[in-house]
Formats: sequence, C-alpha cells, structure tokens
Amino acid sequence: MPVKIAHLSDIHWERCDANVSDRLGAALKRESPDLLIFTGDLVDNPWSLKHAKPFLIGLCETCGLDPQTRLLVVPGNHDYKILGTAGWRPLSGWLFYRHQFRDWLAKKVRIFKDLNVSFFLFDSNPLIWGLARGRIGWREFRKVGKEWDALPKSDREAVENSVRIALVHHHVLPIPYAGSDRFLVLQDAQRLLQFLAEKRISMVLHGHKHHAAYSLLCLRSSIVGDRLLEVLGAGAAVLGGTDHDARGHNFNLICIEDNGLRYVRQFFAQPGEAFCELPDAGYPTQSFELAYQRALKIGYSCRTIRWSLDIDVEGDRFNEIAYTDVAANPDVDLPSLQPPSYVVETGHLSPVWLKAEQSGPLASLRPIKNEARRVEFAVDFARTPTQADPASFTLESYDYNASSLDAVEFRRKFPKRAILREWEEKSIEEPVDDFAWTLRFPRELRFERPPEFEVVDTRTAERHEWLTRVLTPSFYYSEPLHTAILAIHRPPAGYLYRIYWYIAARGPTEPAIDPKHQLQADGFRKKLLAINEAILDHQTPPPIHAEVRRVLQAFAKCVEEKIAHLAGTASYLQARDLDVSLMVYDKYRGDDVPVLRIVSCIGPEAHRHWPFTLEVGDGNAGRAFKKNIIRSWDALSSDPHQTYIHQAGLPPHSIIYSIPMRHPPPVSQDLIYGILNLGAHTPTPAGPLRLLNDKAGIEWLTDTAQEYVLKRLLDIV
Repeated sequence: MPVKIAHLSDIHWERCDANVSDRLGAALKRESPDLLIFTGDLVDNPWSLKHAKPFLIGLCETCGLDPQTRLLVVPGNHDYKILGTAGWRPLSGWLFYRHQFRDWLAKKVRIFKDLNVSFFLFDSNPLIWGLARGRIGWREFRKVGKEWDALPKSDREAVENSVRIALVHHHVLPIPYAGSDRFLVLQDAQRLLQFLAEKRISMVLHGHKHHAAYSLLCLRSSIVGDRLLEVLGAGAAVLGGTDHDARGHNFNLICIEDNGLRYVRQFFAQPGEAFCELPDAGYPTQSFELAYQRALKIGYSCRTIRWSLDIDVEGDRFNEIAYTDVAANPDVDLPSLQPPSYVVETGHLSPVWLKAEQSGPLASLRPIKNEARRVEFAVDFARTPTQADPASFTLESYDYNASSLDAVEFRRKFPKRAILREWEEKSIEEPVDDFAWTLRFPRELRFERPPEFEVVDTRTAERHEWLTRVLTPSFYYSEPLHTAILAIHRPPAGYLYRIYWYIAARGPTEPAIDPKHQLQADGFRKKLLAINEAILDHQTPPPIHAEVRRVLQAFAKCVEEKIAHLAGTASYLQARDLDVSLMVYDKYRGDDVPVLRIVSCIGPEAHRHWPFTLEVGDGNAGRAFKKNIIRSWDALSSDPHQTYIHQAGLPPHSIIYSIPMRHPPPVSQDLIYGILNLGAHTPTPAGPLRLLNDKAGIEWLTDTAQEYVLKRLLDIV
C-alpha cells in the first residue's frame, strides 16, 4: 500500500477560520494519511501554544493517528517569538519546549521502518534576534550530524534504503511572485543544500511564506554527482484573512509507493469551499524517473515494448508484442525472462509463438503452462544480452472469443452485469523506455461513448487516480480509424495499463423480444437442463430424456435419407454413425460465465459427451449461438479462428454442423432455444455429410432443425 504523508504549516491558531478547520479535518480524514508533518507557526505568539496544541492533536485523532508516534513538528518563528519577530530564543523559545513539544524534538533523525521513510528535522530559528529571518546555524548542523553518525548500523542501513526527507520551517529557495524575502529569508540555505546533497536527501518540506511553492532542483557537483531535490512548501492551512496563497488554504499529500513512484498532491480551499486537489501539481517526469530507477533492480531493461492488438468480426483478438533491445544490467546474468502471463476472462487462448522475421537469433520460446484461460511462457537467451549486444523478439498469439461485439452477446456472456463494459490491459513489470499500444476495433463494434484509459494498481486491483490523470493525455482514440493509441515514456512498473469501452446498449438492428416468449424459452431450457444435472449427479434422468433422444434419432434418420437422396447408391452413411447432440444455454447455476450444456446426445461416443460445455461464442456451437447462424467446421479446411474445440477424451470431429433452433416465425428470430449439433468423428460418415455443406444443404438443415426437431421438442417439453 502507498505511504501517504500529510504536510501542513502555518496554522496561526489565534486567527484560524473555524469553517476552514472543519473542512481541513474532513479532507485529511478522507485521504487517511499515515503521517502528519507540521512545519511551524502553530501560533502567532508563544503564550498561545498551550491552547493551540490540542488543535494539532485533534487533527491527528481525526486521521486516526497517534500524535506521539505519527506526528512530526518543527518550530516556526512565531512559535518562538512575539509576532514572529521579537524575542530571544533561549528565553521565548522556552515556552515551546515547556508545553511538551520537547519530546517531539528530542530526535533530529526520525526513522519509520514500517513506512520506509526517514526524516531530518532542522530548527531554522536563529539563536539571537534575526527578526523573521531563518538561520540553522553550525550548532544545529552539528547536532543533526552527530545524531546521524551515532546511528546503529541497522538504523543507518534503514535510512540509506528509505526515502529521505528534511523538515525545516523557513523556505530554502526564494519564492517568486510572493513579495519580498528581505526579512524572511533562510540565511544559510547554501549550507543546508550542501548537507542535503551529501546525505542524499531527496525532498525538503517547509512553510513560513504562506505559499505552496513546489520546485524541482538539480544540485550538480563534481564531488558527489548530480542530486535531484524536490522543495515543497505548504501554504497557510486555516489562516483567516488574505495573508495566504491566492489559490486558497492549503495542505500537501506526499505519496510514496513500493515500486519507487513518489508524487505530490496539493489541495487548496477557497473561503467557504471544500479542499480540492489541484490537478496539474507535481513533476510526473521526475516521479516516473524514480520508479524507473527502482525498477532497474529487476536486473534488466527494455528500450521499447510495442503492442498491436486487432479485434476482428468474430470477437477474436490477435496480439503482436515486440520487445526491442532487451539488455541485462552490468554484472547480471540473464539466461531468460518471463513476460507477464496472458489471461482472458472469457473464451480461450492460443499458444504463443515467436515471429521469426522480427526475432533475433538470441531468443527462443519456452512454454511453461498452456491453459484455456492462462498461458505462461519464458524467452530463453543463447547468451546474456547486454547494452552492446541486446536481444529483440516479437510474440504473437490469439485470444479467441475474448470480446463481445454487441449488447446481445455481452448479456448472454455476462447476464449478471448491468454495465456493458469491456477492456484490454497490459501489465508492465520491467523498466521500459517507451511503451506503445495500438488497439484496432472492428466496424461492427459500436460504443456508447469513446474508449477511455485508466491505470490499475495490481496490489489493490483499484484505479490509480493520479497515474490515470497524469497519463490520460498519452491516450488518443481516432473515431475515423476506430483505433485507440497509447504511448508512454518510462511507464512505472507494477501497474496495469487498461483501455476500456462501453458497448452500445442497443444496436441498430437489435430486435425486441416478447417477455412471454422469453419466459417460454427459459422454461424449455430449465426442463432440459434437469437431464444434464441428473446424469452428472448419477441420478435417474427425468422421463422426457428418452423422448428427446427419440427426436434426435429421428433427425439422424432424416439426415441418412437426405444423403441417400443426394448421393444415390454411392452413400454409405448410416444414422447410427452420426454424432448428434442438443445444447442449451445455462445461466442458472451461478457461474460467472454462462455456458452451453449438452442435454441429450446420440451416437458412438454419446456416453462421454455429458461434462462438455462451451461458452457463448466459443467453439463451433458457441459461435453459432453468438451469431445466430448455422456454423460448419471441416477438418479438411483451414480454420484461422480455431472455431472447433476438441473435447478431451474423444477423437476430434472430422466435420460438424451447429444449427441454432430459433422460435418459429412470426416470433423474433433472435430468440434461440438451443443448438443442434450434427457431426462425425470418422472419415467414413464425414464424406457423405460434406454433401450438405452448400447453400441448399444449409437451408435444409436449418429448416429441419426448426420445423421438425424444435417443434417436436416443444410438444414434449
């Protein structure tokens, strides 16, 4: 889970606006930070500290934080001096320590191992006079340095591996467009910047100027190398009047995630309004660079990943993913890498193969797991790829029956879902310089509104709002091309990058179905499904089972006679050699994805058919049900869409016809009662069956299934 650090400053309790205070508490409670940082000026005058301290503790309790362990405070000039200017620190500052703030300032280096973050606390109030100016002084630097040097080895390692943040009241950099700094400046800012560079502190939080300035500073030096430093100021949190940032009252939220991604969210509230996030705050490029450097720990990097995804008129998705210039880190052995698994929610996956002409000689594919819904594989390298000799390869595969092309198909696949939403996504696990994705939709697929983009956190499976907002400009949908395009430079690893779309609720030709006929069809299916359930449970099937089988046997005899009529004496087809089965749509057993189930079958292998199911749109029968047209599959013909699914434990069909049994006219022909399958497992009966695979044969099969088989079944059921 990401660590959230709330940063606020300059409350000036005597002049706080009560309405703003309530809204601040509500906003902090909503964001639920893990730490609360306060960078000074709790009051206008030190004698008010006793009454103001409960306000700060109350904010902690509102967030569910223990102020003794989850609150960090550094003093401001108003906490030490009268009106922030008059006073002698050893005397006037005594009040700050008296009111139990001493414990909070006891340690200058604070380590939070559970949050993987550490803090360096600086008191920037000068020892003598100085008005409102700041000066840390050599004593304070020595105190922080000695505490750092005295850390045990385990604590020092924890600090080295954590995000390091410095806390100071006075602003480190001049703030433009915010008035004069003559009497407010931090006088030894140069020494502080040197300390930050030496200790590799990457962020400074401050207050004082009542302005929420945010700067990214590169500290370039030949001694310690380049250091990037984020300097973040907090405006006045609840101060009434006009003495604050023109954008309103302010607090900041620093978010730090496990993968190295760190970003800042700034919240502002105008008088009378709630705190709202400023959408364009932050430096996303710097945030992505931090995540990229952290991702390099995986041991290798990739220059580009380019994914071309095409959805065709069958709802199948063709994938081509090209990885270019894969190279191991120096001194790292990389014999292979395992891309993220391919997973689909419906349908099934093809095996993955390498596209030879776009894959270098270093790479070879090694399958690990090939399941219907999940495919895992690895790419092996003949030798470790390096920056001088990188590896490139292109992977290709199909996702069969992965997309719905209209609302009717979607509702059949997902009858329990009210929202017609589908998506495709890519998990990025490695450091990548550029990720490019092109998603082409078929013209038959119509949207309720244009496709959209979002980023999903793999740990929580929830939308990552900040990344989604920042990266949405990298996404584009072209309506004339019916194509979505995404291009991201150095995408943070550990997230799902998702393109989603809403299918139009009603297509231009979608017919309305009479609820009375729909209920009749549901009753028909339920009675026939009772046969399947009884047989799978090893119970006696209902009496209608025998009658349904007689109807199928009569249909097989009709086919035998039809073939004899077409082929004459050359026909050797006999009804007993035919494989005939009846499948109906089952959405009643509580499965996430409904299926077509066999409810009756005859033929040489009939006793082994019962457990077999198909999803809507999968296999020859599933596609016939989805498209509401008769489908044929022939082993002698090419099958670019792999419409046939082989049933385990049975020889594959040589030929099979799947025939939708529609309600007789004039009722809507969109209402399908079941799928009648006719096929043959062996070549001997398959040859004569091919005589039906023309226009006249298809019409005869359709008419016979509807006018003879369905009518007799309706009489029985």
